[in-house]
Parts: sequence; structure tokens; C-alpha cells
Amino acid sequence: MEGIVSDQLEAVAVYEKWFGEETGVTPYSREAINDYFQGTINSYELVPLVHY
Repeated sequence: MEGIVSDQLEAVAVYEKWFGEETGVTPYSREAINDYFQGTINSYELVPLVHY
């Protein structure tokens, strides 16, 4: 997820192999997946474990 959002070459290569709009097995818009991942990152919240 982080590699896609930050354009790390290895992560992008894996993404393009599977979801690339021109060569992917299941084409999916890079912009849409970036928006989804960025939203997940932005809304991440650590919820502490509570032991009762």
C-alpha cells in the first residue's frame, strides 16, 4: 500500500503486473487505487487493546 502511494518502483511493478490499465490481468485505475490507499492511510487509527 505505502509503495503504491509513494511510487516505489518494486511495488509499482507488482501493481502494474496485476492491475495495470494496459498490461494488467485485471485492469484497475491507478488514480482510484491511490485514492483508496491514501484514504486508508489518512484514516488509520491505532486502537489500544484493553484487557478486562
